[in-house]
Amino acid sequence: MLDDIRWLFARDSVGHYIEIKEHTYRNLTLEFLGTLHIEVTRGPQCQARYISFYLQGQLYELNLGTFNIIFDFSPCMDLLN
Repeated sequence: MLDDIRWLFARDSVGHYIEIKEHTYRNLTLEFLGTLHIEVTRGPQCQARYISFYLQGQLYELNLGTFNIIFDFSPCMDLLN
């Protein structure tokens, strides 16, 4: 799983975040990573990407563009390559 997380963060030059050793938000980080799910739906005319995860017991479901904006990732971050 750690390799998958490193791959995800390396997609948009934010890989240094995964190497931070401070445990200030350890429980939130573990909850986020333990519940992270990305779904790509393809059709003849479209491709939709969604991400879901829990934080403090609350489920969040976002499209990938919104997730990228919230976490200041590149808006065109492509998880498929």
